Amino acid sequence: MTVTDSGIRTIDGIELTPKAVSLELPTPFATVEDERLHRKQKLAAALRIFGRVGFGEGVAGHITVRDPEFPELFWVNPFAVSFRHIRVSDLILVDHHGDVVYGTRPVNRAAFVIHSAVHQARPDVVAAA
Repeated sequence: MTVTDSGIRTIDGIELTPKAVSLELPTPFATVEDERLHRKQKLAAALRIFGRVGFGEGVAGHITVRDPEFPELFWVNPFAVSFRHIRVSDLILVDHHGDVVYGTRPVNRAAFVIHSAVHQARPDVVAAA
């Protein structure tokens, strides 16, 4: 870095000037169904990333996301499905008692016990990993 006689800092001849950082919020969704699908797509993708970096199935790690219409419920991967293979259609919706309210597969008890406590304690949190 070089500082010119007039006090301007440069690197390789490029002037360094402070710029405002814009942290734009996501565009609001047209419907709650659109937001639900978006959250489920991100959850399935995140679980596949977990699978690629060595997490598997079981107690290796979990990710959950709160439902946008029913915030007392959360989406999670089902028991005995490898994280590497999770699809949106595999996800199940679970309540804070561990009951599957949408889907036909069983819930992983480790995911439920830990994540239901997080979601109950922090209603402002949308997702937990």
